[in-house]
Amino acid sequence: MKNVVQCGGATATLLVGALGVLAGACVLPAPLGSFDTDTDTDGGSGGGSSGDPDGGGHSSAPGTAEGSTGEVPGAATAIDILFVFDNSGSMGEEQGALAASIDALVTQLEQVQGASYRIGITTTDVGNPWCGSTSPEAGHLQVSSCREHLEDFVFNGNTPQDATNTACLDVCELDSIPLTPTVTEFDPTPRVRPWIEGGAGGTNLDGVGLTEALRCAMPQGINGCGFESPLEAMYKALLRTSAAAEPSYGFTRSDAHLAIIFVTDETDCSYLDDSIFLPENMGGHPEIFWSDPLASAPSSAVCWNAGVTCSGSGDPYEECHAVDRAVDGSFTDDPHDAVLRPTADYIEFLSEVRAIKQSQGASVFLFGVVGVPVGYPAVPITYANSPDAQEQADFGIAAGCSSAWGRATPPVREREVIEAFGVEGMGPTLYSICEPPLANVYADIVGQLAPYLGG
Repeated sequence: MKNVVQCGGATATLLVGALGVLAGACVLPAPLGSFDTDTDTDGGSGGGSSGDPDGGGHSSAPGTAEGSTGEVPGAATAIDILFVFDNSGSMGEEQGALAASIDALVTQLEQVQGASYRIGITTTDVGNPWCGSTSPEAGHLQVSSCREHLEDFVFNGNTPQDATNTACLDVCELDSIPLTPTVTEFDPTPRVRPWIEGGAGGTNLDGVGLTEALRCAMPQGINGCGFESPLEAMYKALLRTSAAAEPSYGFTRSDAHLAIIFVTDETDCSYLDDSIFLPENMGGHPEIFWSDPLASAPSSAVCWNAGVTCSGSGDPYEECHAVDRAVDGSFTDDPHDAVLRPTADYIEFLSEVRAIKQSQGASVFLFGVVGVPVGYPAVPITYANSPDAQEQADFGIAAGCSSAWGRATPPVREREVIEAFGVEGMGPTLYSICEPPLANVYADIVGQLAPYLGG
């Protein structure tokens, strides 16, 4: 539910519910607009992001933790983990590999004495004018066996893909995931919840093991929208956990750490103005952000061009950082005019959540399995124009890493948000998606979180 109060002289929205003790929190309309979990991302935007092309203090250099304050997170014994999976056509092998290695995550979590955990899953698909045939999750938590939606593992785009075996059948043995009704601190009525629970609090699985269930629940398919919006999906998912009418209400607990793990091979495209995707005859201005203004549809480069700027020659660039651009392509200081939702909005929103969590002895942690090179941060990201004209036209930038599975765009918007929540003394928060078989990612993440779990 929502209540409107005065906070710092401005009208604020209280998100009462699963983001912990948000009943006492001021979440201003400025950070992320009104309470709107529709697939349409249009809406009010605010925050202090800078439209300065030089970054204006809102960017962070690769490998740094801009938001690290040196404060030690509390030692809560519970953790709620939100996965945001890219479900576009290039993600079959990655989904299969990460599902196959989920045993490492469960094993490490189970070894933390007294810890309880919840795992929720959503996708990067929040809808787009060009993605009418997809079923955007828009932050809804998903908990079903991949065998129940095998049609989602076939991609019929320009380069057709079939990941039915690689991403699902080879790793999952359950035709369905049996769940038992549970209660939450906000809802005393037993209901089947769209997440998986384990650890000291017991499990909500009925007769199947945690790793067995997660191997089937993690793969999300490859027919989702190719204009991935992981940041907006995360935001909408957290809003849904605070809305009493939503199935995911109560996912995040007052006294639990919140860990968010993004898994994607492209740049964030969380938009506010969908006209950037439209051709001229539909009211758009393709000459501003499209690689080819005469094309019938935009490429993924529209996301890079609309939200990133770089300094240097491009061979390589000295650095790249997120910027806010208006619909005419100019830099803007007014976040309401930005065509992509400013990264500062997401940082402000999550900072509010973290402040509330810290008052309860918990905190917020962010990680990304993204297009950074293997060995990052010791091996820095190289931002450069691609010598391959087609790759440049498709993505706006050369790959940040590549493997037998394919190429991945180097992160900028998602990197800035993730690294704003770095904790001094912790290891890397960004992992390369180009390191088959991705076997060590989960073990390393839990290894970093384990010192903060426990009384």
